[in-house]
Amino acid sequence: MKIKFKATKVFEEIWDAINKTFINEKGLVQRVYRLIEEVGGSRSSKTWSNFQVIFLYAIQNKLKTITIMRDTAQDCRDKVETEWIDWLKDPNRRVKEFEDEIINIEELDLYLIEEDLSKFFIQNKSKHTWTCKETGSIITFTGTDDEDRAIGKGQNVLWVNEPYKFSEEVFKQLSQRTKDFILVDWNPKQNHFIEKLRLKKDTFTHLSTLLDNPFCPLESRKQILSYQPIKYFSGVVNQKISEIECYSYDIELNKLNFTPKEIRELCRCLENESTLTASEYHYKVYMLGEKAEKPNRIFKNWKTITDKEFDSLPYSLYYGMDFGLSAATTLVAMKFDGDNSFFFKELLYKPMNQMNGTLSDEIHNLGIDKRLELICDSSNEINKTEGQKLRNSGYNVIFALKGKGSVVSGIELLQKKNIYYTASSTNIEQEYEQHSWRVVQGVQLDEPEQGNDHALDAMKYVSSWYARINYLT
Repeated sequence: MKIKFKATKVFEEIWDAINKTFINEKGLVQRVYRLIEEVGGSRSSKTWSNFQVIFLYAIQNKLKTITIMRDTAQDCRDKVETEWIDWLKDPNRRVKEFEDEIINIEELDLYLIEEDLSKFFIQNKSKHTWTCKETGSIITFTGTDDEDRAIGKGQNVLWVNEPYKFSEEVFKQLSQRTKDFILVDWNPKQNHFIEKLRLKKDTFTHLSTLLDNPFCPLESRKQILSYQPIKYFSGVVNQKISEIECYSYDIELNKLNFTPKEIRELCRCLENESTLTASEYHYKVYMLGEKAEKPNRIFKNWKTITDKEFDSLPYSLYYGMDFGLSAATTLVAMKFDGDNSFFFKELLYKPMNQMNGTLSDEIHNLGIDKRLELICDSSNEINKTEGQKLRNSGYNVIFALKGKGSVVSGIELLQKKNIYYTASSTNIEQEYEQHSWRVVQGVQLDEPEQGNDHALDAMKYVSSWYARINYLT
């Protein structure tokens, strides 16, 4: 069977890494890399390349299972499965060739019929599965909120697309149920547990940018390059010219002998600055594929301590909890030094629909003292019901006060105090680094962005309650 599709060097390098093998001590062929981490900017062809990897794996291997995941099943299906369908139907970007007047409408129709790769699969629209007709291998699009498919069953190949909200525990569960290899692709906007896995010998980390993708749409390319500030002009980076000198540089004289390409880059950067589209954060994340601090970030200068240091602190212990069914239910422990410092430790970060027993069972297994105050979310009737269930189980539940201004006041309290959290509290760290003020049309509002703040909410509940009853300012 001969199948042709356009590919970038990103695909070639990832495919080579997947298929690199050695003979182990038992004399068996084994893959060199179990985890393929794809790091990079937007439009670098990571997703497109992974479609090609998944397609080839499914069509070359009999009766295999491939699971493709995002944080939620709906998100995975709306975004990744939709793009998968588009790629199958037009793997060589013939529609783009038609739009660019490279081919005519008759040629387009012919190509789309001949090159349509969806004919190799049977699609089950209700289950969001794709079964390869030749091999019986099955591709499933799902998310961590689909418990049975996400955690309960294993797979040969796992592809996690943009794992920003994945907890380390969920990833471990998925990993140990994956027999062959794992793909993870993301733009590294934050510290993440995935980065620790780079230290392992069986991890292959691949870096790419849109410059590696000759098929990147022109408008997408222009948008991402519009973020480039003067400080990232190659002439400045290579110390041929200073940022300040760029603004008065005579392009006609060109005393520094910049190449035509460098001149175009300099002009673009100057235009970006003048039109206020230049953004170091967006350029580092979406062009270079590097981590960067969000300019509208809410919290800064928090410090870490060890679990042992937290446990040995001679202060009273309190708990905060935020409820979530498919989002994370979180439990944090808190101590206050009587002066100006709060200390936190993450104890639970798991959706209730992924718990083996009840929430009360989960807390009991953590050894929580029922006599200690447990400050819980009270934002709706469902949360109040869950809190009441814990009360009925004997826990000292106190509902957090909710009302106008409570969210901002909780933020302000944590901003004014010294905050320490244990190094093991990986989800607290992720949320801390990403929690940001909402921005609408370039204007920063006095309200936080929604989502990915479950541990932070639990911290706000317990610290605000403590501050209120102890008259802290």
